[in-house]
Amino acid sequence: MTARRIRSSTNLEQAARDCDALDRALETLIASGADPVVAPLADLSRPAQVHLAHRWPTLPDDLRARIVATMVADAELEVARNFDRVFSIAIDDMRSDVRAQAWEGLWENDSLDVLHLLLARLDAEMDGAVRAAMADTLGRFAALAEMGQLTENHAAAVRGALLGLARRDPDQMVRDRALEAAGYFAGDGEVIAEIERRYNDGSDAGRIQALRAMGRQADRRFRAEIMENLSDPEPEVRFAAVHAAGDSSDQAYVPALIDLLDDEDREVQLAVISALGAIGGTLAVRTLRRLLQDVEPAIAEAAQDALDEALISAGELPSGPAITGDDLDDLA
Repeated sequence: MTARRIRSSTNLEQAARDCDALDRALETLIASGADPVVAPLADLSRPAQVHLAHRWPTLPDDLRARIVATMVADAELEVARNFDRVFSIAIDDMRSDVRAQAWEGLWENDSLDVLHLLLARLDAEMDGAVRAAMADTLGRFAALAEMGQLTENHAAAVRGALLGLARRDPDQMVRDRALEAAGYFAGDGEVIAEIERRYNDGSDAGRIQALRAMGRQADRRFRAEIMENLSDPEPEVRFAAVHAAGDSSDQAYVPALIDLLDDEDREVQLAVISALGAIGGTLAVRTLRRLLQDVEPAIAEAAQDALDEALISAGELPSGPAITGDDLDDLA
């Protein structure tokens, strides 16, 4: 009994210290300028999360928005920092832009708790931009479902939610994002029908989103459509087709992608380099190695990243710091 009292007292003291530290961090944030320092909000303890939930609505509107946006950016640079407990509070924020950013921040979290939150909040969310962010995050679970990492019931719930958004949401952006996310359900007859319907709706916007979904299907049935759009007059369409080719991991696209390395649009060029890295193979690797010597720094840097990806995927390069072209002579 005595030991139990000691442990309880120790836990309470630690919780009090965590809440005090959080209060100090919040006061610093309130006094901060345009670039809040959010590191103290990473890896919150459960008591600190509960305390923050009470204080969050009292923070200034613009500060809440800046905090969440900064956390999203910071988490991409500092992968060891985890802001999920703050994001789980911010998804209920009064401001729609804060909610959208919070769902974006939770994209990496593949816990069932997040999935259940998504499914429970989706129908009640009134803002289209927030629903679009939720559809993106559902796409993470669609990918897990396709890899067999969700139960049948959870996979069916994700599929149903995405198809419902893709077919009936009043916001075009939401329908587009949902279709792209649903593309992970490879070979699904209803998903394929929706992709084909969108592809043939007569608009560039519909074709672009259908192409992105086609790439995630990784199905040869869409090879002709993707290949045709690699030479479309509109750079936005070419860009989408390039992404689809890369997502499909199909070697058949490599020669056509190499032909696009001289595309007049820089974004298309960079997308081609990334797609070559995603597809890999001897021809792609040789091309990327050649691009390491490009006089344009952006091209050479993109080629280095893509080459590392191709070689890591092939098991020829361990993950870690980038290795320069001089170190790769015997690997391609």
